[in-house]
Formats: sequence, C-alpha cells, structure tokens
Amino acid sequence: MNATLSGVFAELKSELYAGLESAIDKKDIHFLDSAGDLFQDETQREVGSLFASLSALGLADSSNNADILYLGLEQFALISPSQWESAWQSPWGPVEVRRLKTHTLGIQPTLGIQLNSFGRFDFSNQQEAWEPGPMFLGRGQKMSLLDLWSDNNKLSKISGLEDRVSAQGIQRFKNALLTLSKISSLRDTDLHHLTKELQSLSVQRLAMESRLRRQTKKLKVTGPLAPLFANIFKKDPHTTIIEQEFCESESTALWGAQALKGAL
Repeated sequence: MNATLSGVFAELKSELYAGLESAIDKKDIHFLDSAGDLFQDETQREVGSLFASLSALGLADSSNNADILYLGLEQFALISPSQWESAWQSPWGPVEVRRLKTHTLGIQPTLGIQLNSFGRFDFSNQQEAWEPGPMFLGRGQKMSLLDLWSDNNKLSKISGLEDRVSAQGIQRFKNALLTLSKISSLRDTDLHHLTKELQSLSVQRLAMESRLRRQTKKLKVTGPLAPLFANIFKKDPHTTIIEQEFCESESTALWGAQALKGAL
C-alpha cells in the first residue's frame, strides 16, 4: 500500500517544495505521520501520513482528559488521546498503522439519502464525497446529508464554501427530496418538516454513537461543522464545544512544532 501511494505522495511533496521554495529551504520541511513522528525523505511512511492530522488533534491537546469528536467537512471521527491502536481495517484488508485510537462514525457529512426496505427515509452506507460534491454546491447529482442544512446560513459561512453555494443546486435538492418522498411510505409533502426530521435523525445518531464509543467521561466537540451538529451536546455538562474551523491544521502545526523541538 505504501508503494501504491508513493507516487501521489511524491507528487504532492514536489508541489509543496515548489510552492515554499522562496520562503523556506527544502531541508527544513518536515512531514508528520500518524504516530506523531516527523520524517522527510523516508519511504514506507505514506499510509501512516493518512491519519496524521487526526492523531495531531489528540496529541496537541495537552490535557489528555477528554475524547475529541472531530466534525470535519470530509469525515466525522472520535479520537481517544489516551489510547493507541495499531490496526487499520482498510478497504483492502487489515493494515498495521500506529495511531491514536480513532473511530470513524456511522454518520458522515456526505452520506447519501435513500429509502430503506420499509420505504422510510434513511442514510446509505456510501459517501458521495466532494467530487462533484453535495447538491447545494451546484454540481452534485445525488442527495447527501449536508444538503439537509443547505438553507442554514451557518453552512454558507464556512470557509471554502461561502462562495460556492448554489441557489439552483439547493432547489434541485429540494425537488429531489420531494420526489423521493412521493414514493416513500410516509408521502410527506411538507419539505420543512421532512428536512427537520432527517436532521434530527442524523444528529441523534451522531450523539448516541459518540456517547457509546467514547473512552472518557469528558468530550470535546470541534471542527468546521461543529456549529451545525454540536447543539445536541450543549446540555451535556461533560462536553465542551470548540467552534474552531481550522482545528485540524492548527493541531498539525502545533504538534509538528513540538515534535521538531523535541528532535533537535
């Protein structure tokens, strides 16, 4: 798997080197792996780098007394800073990757919306990803979980999305949802009610799974989508909500700086 990723990894590294050439010497550029260690030109570290930012979220939290629920644009994950694991169940089979204990939640931001075997609305197990993306961006052709919040101003204010939201895409999503409702067992034509029900279903599943899976009593909720999904945790006295859009990159930079200082 490292060999499979090596070509893409080398290409990205060369682009980074070229982009930073005028600002920093190549020998001073370091990369972070999932174990929280730095590397430069070493091979066989490509797979580990896939989980580096999630590990950094836990490692950069010096308190180490709470699990971290990361609500990112591409994934929802629960990280346990006090525990390590070495097995990753990849799509190609089990792989040894040392990283902080991380659980990928069943609810994900780009899960498809469909009818289950009872003719009721549910979420699929397939993520639609960001290429072409959710329908509210204008290019996507399939409904996804995030489309349910397409009318919410908080979604359009997220960095990277503020200038991409498409009114035409939002209307196309609404039309698709109503069309699917007509063949469902509910036949609900109240778009507002239907949207709120599906939002509630997704948030309740998210809260329940994170509660059952967390390893500590305390929980920290963060990530760019925290403003949309974290309200359900506000009444939990053991949960802290940190609305920090760039927490993943900031944690990577913070832990990278600490790791570099320790290596010198």
